[in-house]
Amino acid sequence: MLSTQGLASATDNSNMKEKKSLKKDTTTIYHRKTESKHVTTIGFEQPNIPKSGIASHKLMFVAAIISGFGVINFGYVLEYAAPAIPQLMQPSVGILQLNQDSSAWFGSLVLIGALAGGLFSGHLMENYGRQSTLILLSIPSTAGWLCIMYAQSVQSLYLGRILTGVSVGMVTLAYPVYISEISSAQTRGFFGSFFQIGVTIGYVAGAALSMGINWNYLALGGQIIAVILAISMMFMPETPRWLLAQGYRKSGIKALQRLRGTDHINYELSQIEDNLDEGEPFSYMELFSTGLRKPFLLSIGLASFQQLCGINAVLPFCIYIFNQAGFDNGNLVNLIASLAQFVTSIAVSVFVDRFGRVLLLTFTAAAMSITCFAFGLYFQLTSLYDINLNWLAMISVFIYFVAFNAAWGALPMLVVSEILPSRARGAAGGLCTGIGWSVGFLVSYIFIPLSNAITSQGVFWLFSATNLLAALFVYFLVPETKGKTLEEIEYFFNAGKVQGKRVTEV
Repeated sequence: MLSTQGLASATDNSNMKEKKSLKKDTTTIYHRKTESKHVTTIGFEQPNIPKSGIASHKLMFVAAIISGFGVINFGYVLEYAAPAIPQLMQPSVGILQLNQDSSAWFGSLVLIGALAGGLFSGHLMENYGRQSTLILLSIPSTAGWLCIMYAQSVQSLYLGRILTGVSVGMVTLAYPVYISEISSAQTRGFFGSFFQIGVTIGYVAGAALSMGINWNYLALGGQIIAVILAISMMFMPETPRWLLAQGYRKSGIKALQRLRGTDHINYELSQIEDNLDEGEPFSYMELFSTGLRKPFLLSIGLASFQQLCGINAVLPFCIYIFNQAGFDNGNLVNLIASLAQFVTSIAVSVFVDRFGRVLLLTFTAAAMSITCFAFGLYFQLTSLYDINLNWLAMISVFIYFVAFNAAWGALPMLVVSEILPSRARGAAGGLCTGIGWSVGFLVSYIFIPLSNAITSQGVFWLFSATNLLAALFVYFLVPETKGKTLEEIEYFFNAGKVQGKRVTEV
């Protein structure tokens, strides 16, 4: 038999072992400098518990699909101008006829609406929730499409474009934030890529319908998308992070359990709650504080370069450009280009969490730079020589669209929603979105006047230069967020111990 002293000694040894074991399993937050001085990784060291803490559940997938109707509306709104502008420039539309100047306004006013929607979507998200914001964006969308469908003046067309643009600006921030907050770390990139898939579905729908119906019936399609979004989104969950931040703990836990399909959510729940700010509400004065300055400036850069790449100049005037390039059926070419973008978006969705955000953004920006230069070369050569280079124009535009949809369509705002801390995600994200859409409006509005001033080739060579700058910006400054929880990313910026010239893990 063991003596009482022996039992006590054995108990003490057991307690010591248990404490050592607990110490080993404690979460360790670290910064690790790799062999490359340009690379810094960020993460939580948790040997016995997977970072997601749980297995993915089908409700995440369903919520991503349903909320995706908001970005389908986004794509449809932007695509609408391409077939509508040539029709509205015909004398047969009477008092609604657009000239070159008014068609520039028709194509670009949607971006003014997007600017307004982006600015106040942050306020709506913080005060009424991410899910509610996605529902509410159907209101300006519906009103805008009605203005276009029953337009009796050019001003009514303008108002319709502004209102539908408001819904575009709202979803630009609301969808990535909603997705980032309902997804696990391992699936966030995959679900985030649904943004561009939804946008390209909107492109394809608009391009396909325009082959058989005119501009006012085409607006009815946008109306239907907005109604589907409003009704179906009511049955989707609010994000657990927003519920917990607002003090609705029971609802937040229930939402997290529903999304993960399990009751075992303690690890993820503790990560979220440990990272919640319980102090005073967010103030814009904090934007240049230690933990916010870098992610905020990076977010502005990403949102701006997303527009400076030229997509919102090329897309609304796509058919106009194809006609200028000598194609007889611009509508058909536009449909083929939209289908190519859709296929690319689906194909790339599986690579986002494999290759990472930085690699995809850098590579595709370089590809867009090359294709813009090639398209400019097409205009230059055809203006000097009597040769048929339609093949060069087709290849250049198609690769440009493919490259944009492979990364720059969805990933900039996904990264913005990841790197901005939770308490600033709505307000700061709305500000970044507004700045991005301001740049987009400027690029879209001056596209035709600038083409007349410095020639079409000059404009595309300018886009080539901005895309090259975008590639350098991402490669040297943007951190890789692949596979990291939002809490890990926030700690990374708050720590202020980034080493090396670049903080990207490739």
